[in-house]
Amino acid sequence: KIIETEAHDLLLPRISFSFPVSDKTVFYSQFGKFAQFPRLDQLYSSSYGFSRAIAPEDRSPYGGNLGFQVRPERTTLFENGIRQILSDNLGFTLTAFYKDTKDQIQIRRHFNSAGVPIFTSYQNVDFGTVKGIEFTLDLRRTNRLSARVNYTMSDAKGTGSSSRSGAVTVSDELRSRPPEFINRMPFNQTHRGSIFLDYRFGKGDGGPVLEGMGMNAILTF
Repeated sequence: KIIETEAHDLLLPRISFSFPVSDKTVFYSQFGKFAQFPRLDQLYSSSYGFSRAIAPEDRSPYGGNLGFQVRPERTTLFENGIRQILSDNLGFTLTAFYKDTKDQIQIRRHFNSAGVPIFTSYQNVDFGTVKGIEFTLDLRRTNRLSARVNYTMSDAKGTGSSSRSGAVTVSDELRSRPPEFINRMPFNQTHRGSIFLDYRFGKGDGGPVLEGMGMNAILTF
């Protein structure tokens, strides 16, 4: 049975503001809601591809799969921070962030009235959260040297890392109704950082040979 799908109306506010505490300190904060549909090839298919998606002989999760009446994936983002000038050439930024994503699509089985799995499709069943803090130290060019040090500590957890991460589970008929568990995401990096150094001769500095010449180095971990 082919039916007309319902429209989705979403209110997606985005608010950002900052205010100075003194001539050297600034607090800032932002909040935003975002929404995005999955890829179009996960929502639409040819008549042949559609027939394969629901055919009894093609119940493998690696066959054709479609998202029937899926909702947009929704993300809510919070961020708060402070910027502080320590000296004429040195300053730091400290930021705390939180991102929550709901209605992510994942492969799941459809069952008939007898509880027998009949085909698979994408459904809005997954969610994930990312939270953490970020510290950045900036050194404006002093004695030819400029530098930036960045460190981020974060935690990313959710029920699925991609739209097909449940494919192996749903392919097992004995576990066709899998339970949901919250796990660390494969892309989770608890500690991440970088150090950027740039040493450079300015205009009129270093003589005719070294004027404008420089070198830089980047370390990431």
